[in-house]
Parts: sequence; C-alpha cells; structure tokens
Amino acid sequence: MNADTLVKIGLWASAVLFGAGGIAAQMVGAHDMAADAAEKIERHADKPGHPVGLERIETVMTEQRALRDEVTAQGRSIAAICQATGARCD
Repeated sequence: MNADTLVKIGLWASAVLFGAGGIAAQMVGAHDMAADAAEKIERHADKPGHPVGLERIETVMTEQRALRDEVTAQGRSIAAICQATGARCD
C-alpha cells in the first residue's frame, strides 16, 4: 500500500469512528432525557389538581350535559314537526 491509500483509509476510519461516537453519545443522552421526563411525569401525575380548576371543570361538564340534553330535545321536536307536516327535513 502506498502513502495515499493509507491516508485515505485513515481519514475514512476517523470519520466513521467519530460519527459512530457521536451517534452513541446522542442515543445515551436521549435515553437519559426520556428517563428524566418519565420521572417528572410520574411526580406530576401524583399531585392533586388545583381545587379551583377542578371546580371549573365540573361546572363546564355540568353545562355541557345540560346543553346536550337541550339539543337532543330540540332534535326530537324538529323530527316530530317534520313527520307531522310531511316536510323534508334533511
């Protein structure tokens, strides 16, 4: 082998080694970040919600139930009117 071939092999080998090292470091770092995020999520999930926020959510849910019941009743009324008059209510 001549000197040019050895230099080319050395350059390619160093590039491959540095690239592999960078990928390995990235994988280890990503794994650590994922473990930290999972731990933070578990800690956050164990905390109770803010009482004012929970009350507000319950109020919104109650209002949505009432609205759904009202819309259902209106739909039945419209269906009855359409059936009684023979109108096309598409």
